[in-house]
Parts: sequence; structure tokens; C-alpha cells
Amino acid sequence: MSLLAGALSGCAGCHNKDDPHVGMASVECGTCHTPNGWSPAVWEGAPFEHATQAGFSLARHQKDYDGGPLSCNDCHLGKAQGFDTGSCVSCHSQGEEGAAFMRQHQEQYGTDCTSCHDGVDRMSGFQHEAIFLLDEKHAKIPCQDCHRERVFAGTPKACVGCHAEPVIHAGFFGLDCQFCHTTQAWNPALLRMHGFPLDHGGQGEVACRTCHPSSYVEYTCYGCHEHEPGETAEKHREEGIQGDALMQCAECHPSGKEER
Repeated sequence: MSLLAGALSGCAGCHNKDDPHVGMASVECGTCHTPNGWSPAVWEGAPFEHATQAGFSLARHQKDYDGGPLSCNDCHLGKAQGFDTGSCVSCHSQGEEGAAFMRQHQEQYGTDCTSCHDGVDRMSGFQHEAIFLLDEKHAKIPCQDCHRERVFAGTPKACVGCHAEPVIHAGFFGLDCQFCHTTQAWNPALLRMHGFPLDHGGQGEVACRTCHPSSYVEYTCYGCHEHEPGETAEKHREEGIQGDALMQCAECHPSGKEER
């Protein structure tokens, strides 16, 4: 064994008091550290950065509540990979006030601390409206209706993420619900006036698909009127109506009657 290898394997002889992860990692210090410097350590072939590899910054976790330095074991409880969030709770439950806060916090947001916290308080001062505005009817919905199992990340923002598309126009009007609906109420929709009588024919309100079988921006009168195309075309040609204008029935019959 070389002198360097022997020195690395015996680091603990001199640096035992400096080791913040005693008992967590191998005593073969040379697998992570070099004589060039204790930091940065090397983890899986790359310089180890806690914020990058663990997803949690230690910027605000250098000292504990008593002002003493935090070591790896304070959070990892004897294992380098992964940790029990119970260590977060025990540390942040200091004192009667802290314990009461943590109980309430967990009841509301669950126990997966790192789903919201990354060590630099990215959720500090969180304003829900910056992510999704809770107004009108949405303001009255309990949190758990949208965040089931207290899962917050990935909650859908599109209407169809929570509301099934109404059968009356499923696959027909598209999914930009806000064009017709508001958070005040699902009904009435913003289409409060229709240029053509919806009770055309005197049999009550006609279903949307009768006149708009494929798209709400297009319509046809053949859903009810079984015209013979050739005869219809000839009759309208006499009136000077042909081509694309032949299918624009409402231009001449805005009330559904023979105005011309």
C-alpha cells in the first residue's frame, strides 16, 4: 500500500473530530475526499453539492435552534442516502409554540416537508393567486378537494382537471372553458344571446349539435330540413344565391322564416 493510500485510510486518526457524518459514510475517506482539500467532496464522480444532489440547500441549516453547528447526522439519523422527515418535525417543534405550529401545519399540509421546502424557503410568503386565483366559487372550496392526500405539486390548473366536460358539448366546444364560463357560476354561460332562435320549429330549445354537428363556429340547416340538394340549389340560383352563400341560410333567414 502506498503512503498516500495509507494516509487516506487513516484520516480519522487526525480528522475524527472534524467529521460531521461520523458513522454515516465509509471510513475510506479517499472515496469522497482528496488531500487537495476536504471540500468539495466527490459523490459518484462529481463534486458534491447538497442543494443539487439532494434537492435541499443547507444555506439556512448551518446551526440548530441552540446556535450549535448542525451535522449530517442531525437530519439523516445514521444513513447518508435519504432521510426521515421526522427529523424536520422534531427539530422544528422546539417549544410549546413550535410544537403547536407543527401539529397544525402537518394537519393542513401533510408530512412530506420537502414537497414544499427546499432549504431556502421558496414557499415563504406564498400567494395562491400567483399560481391559481381562488375567487368566487373557487374561494369556497376546501383545500383537500383540489389537493387530495395533501399533494400540492402538479395540481391541474385547467378546468377539465377537476370538472368533467359537460355532456351537452363534450368534444364539441373545446377545452377553453373560460371563453364561456366564469368562476361566479358554471351557468349561465357567457353566450347569453343567440343570433338564431333556439326554439326554432316550435318544439322547444333545439340541441346544439342539431345545427352545429361538428363545430360551434359552423352550422347547417340540414339537421332538421331534409332538402333535396339539387332542387334547393336550383331554387336559390334563381335568387342569385349560389356557391358558399348557399350554405349561409341564416343570412337570409335570421328568424328561421322565409323573409325573402
